[in-house]
Amino acid sequence: MACRARCDVVCRATRIERRGERYNHRSSSNLFASCALLVCACGGDDAPVLPDLGVDLGSDAGMRDLGPMCAASCRPGTGCCELTDGGTGCVDFASDAENCGICGLRCADGEGMRCFAGRCQCGVDGCNGTRSSTCCPTRPGTTRPYCASFDRDLNDCDGCGLACDPRSTDRCSAGSCYCGNRAITCEGTAASLCCGDAFGAGSCVDSRTARAHCGGCNIACALGETCEGSVCTRGAACVGGCAGPDAYCCAGVCCERDLCLRGFCGADAGI
Repeated sequence: MACRARCDVVCRATRIERRGERYNHRSSSNLFASCALLVCACGGDDAPVLPDLGVDLGSDAGMRDLGPMCAASCRPGTGCCELTDGGTGCVDFASDAENCGICGLRCADGEGMRCFAGRCQCGVDGCNGTRSSTCCPTRPGTTRPYCASFDRDLNDCDGCGLACDPRSTDRCSAGSCYCGNRAITCEGTAASLCCGDAFGAGSCVDSRTARAHCGGCNIACALGETCEGSVCTRGAACVGGCAGPDAYCCAGVCCERDLCLRGFCGADAGI
């Protein structure tokens, strides 16, 4: 079998071409040259032309640079790579997080937290290492690392752990937090709270007076009630407002809604 054919088989088997797609500094021809160096000992007319891999190993004008070389040959399943200290050495492609499956593929660049069987793992999956799929560490509410989209995820908007404020925004778009589809941001106060309507479209509302969001998002006042000072009110408003989880204003008196409707509270019984 010709040398190039043998190298193509090995490169496909190790998925080098796929891994090379993310690394612009390692073109497909460079990857083939690395494969040829490790697998093929060729001569004659079918020998591939090996491009410069950026590491100068000698002064023989008749040879192109072939990348790093190790003092001793590496055992099967490992390869010779440049190390973080600038030297070279044999690495285990199956478990080395700095060279996972191929020299230079760092799991920490967003693909995962560890290297297992030559693939970066993030929890139980592997991420792409892009803005739409980056590995983030465990956070409250999760039990393992996970792949996040910095362009869409509310809890990781433009970065791991950068959560949008639910009082002022309800979505992440292109790495920015917004309320609704109009690319606006609410103040996150009672006077400017981001709430969604029945169709899920968010907008800034004044929860002090909004009947559909009285005192908070989706706290709706009943027919015949108004929202006064963030409290659903039947009849006259309560001076100073009402507080508490069952806050309700019944004709100027704070009480529970059920008691009010049954006529047990209020300035005028039975209102």
